[in-house]
Amino acid sequence: MQILTAHYRYLQESRVPEALQIAEGCIDKERSNPLAWAVLSNILAVDQQPEQSYHAAMRSVRLSQRGNYAYYFQHFACMAAVSNADYEQAVAHANHSLALKPNFASPLRYKVVLDKVLGNEIDHRQSVKNMRRLEADFTVNKLLDLTYPVNTMRRLPLIEAIA
Repeated sequence: MQILTAHYRYLQESRVPEALQIAEGCIDKERSNPLAWAVLSNILAVDQQPEQSYHAAMRSVRLSQRGNYAYYFQHFACMAAVSNADYEQAVAHANHSLALKPNFASPLRYKVVLDKVLGNEIDHRQSVKNMRRLEADFTVNKLLDLTYPVNTMRRLPLIEAIA
């Protein structure tokens, strides 16, 4: 599946222009594939195209809303909202994702930072506590570790909030 190649080029190789070209080609071939729209959204987010990123993410959400993986696409919408600096909307998407799959660590990691940025100290403490249930040794500073799985977060201005 070409869309996985696009995601790999972005995530593992940081080849954003090539990844973007592959993802757009996938969309041209199969416009009803929510994964293709989600990956395109992620790449657009780090390519400094936040409005297009959010549009693509919402397309993935609409295409997947009745599926078993709706939680996954809500997370992509969270990341796209972050790229658009709409942090309240990002929290809403993270919360929706977590409501569908409470132990999904990725949106919870975003929520840790978003709650802090928005000044929601009680929610921030709860998010950190929830992360520690999933990862006993979790600390906020772990998000800055280059080996920790927050590749997209590191590329968005949100990471500056904890740096």
